[in-house]
Amino acid sequence: MKKKETKEVPKKKKRKAGRPRIDINPEEVGKLARLGATNIEIAGFFGCSDDTITRNFADNLVKGRASRKIRLRQIQWRAAENGNITMMIFLGKSELHQTDRSEITMKGSMNISKELEEMSTDELIKECKRHGVEVPA
Repeated sequence: MKKKETKEVPKKKKRKAGRPRIDINPEEVGKLARLGATNIEIAGFFGCSDDTITRNFADNLVKGRASRKIRLRQIQWRAAENGNITMMIFLGKSELHQTDRSEITMKGSMNISKELEEMSTDELIKECKRHGVEVPA
């Protein structure tokens, strides 16, 4: 048997498909997320698509945004500790589940022509008093 002759063919350089590679620093992505930038804004900053940021830097985005929330919460607590009444009320509602609702407990029955859901708190208290129902202060 004769051996087949083989010819060595010079290899062509492979071309990379797709867009040119962009070097994106993951720490910078996290910093921008911590500042409140959206994925679209971060992508615009680096000159890439928001899909690229979302797919490749999810951990950095989550950590940066979590850091922002922690920092904001610290600022809110400091404001409340310094006597900011509005912040105290807000934190009471969000952290302690406090509400502005007044609860009225009554015993017995009353004949009221208007639906309770349609009545304001003041109207309901007035009706209770009119029917001799004691309303706590």
